[in-house]
Amino acid sequence: MSWRLRRIAHALRRGAVIACATDTIWGLSCHPLHGGAVRRLLCLKQRPVDKGLILLASELRQARPFIDAATLPELHDRISARSDDRPTTWILPAAAGCPFWLAPDGRHVALRLTETPQIASLCDTLDSPIITTSANRSGRPAAGNRFQVARQFHDRIDAYVGSHRSESGLPSRIIDLQSGRILRP
Repeated sequence: MSWRLRRIAHALRRGAVIACATDTIWGLSCHPLHGGAVRRLLCLKQRPVDKGLILLASELRQARPFIDAATLPELHDRISARSDDRPTTWILPAAAGCPFWLAPDGRHVALRLTETPQIASLCDTLDSPIITTSANRSGRPAAGNRFQVARQFHDRIDAYVGSHRSESGLPSRIIDLQSGRILRP
């Protein structure tokens, strides 16, 4: 683990909002339990809290506090059975007490497991998932590279993680685990 990622993990615990190149698109991220950071992130995006946010983790155990534990075996099996490499966000039953910004309906939370090495290392250092949402203001196109993120948000981002471009440049597929319904292909 690099010194830089340890420093960013420490900043996230204290309320930082970062931009990162994920396995899909550039995202804005913060610690999922830091309410002040979540409010700041939503203000930057000009996004209402009731739209919810995605958790990004390197492994399922990091998401246990946010997900109904009975769901974990089925989720593990479904992830293991996937034959493609396309990033998938899963809609799952939320754990009791899950923060409202992650489960605005009080019932569901969104989770994606990342394959991006730097983001996975950051989650491992935090021993927690991070929140992720596209790096753009509501209604505008998602930023495709670090320059576009900086142009939209100027000096309001505390740190940048990742290379110049995101891996795929496409949003993740979204699947409801319980129904199997594909919400975004």
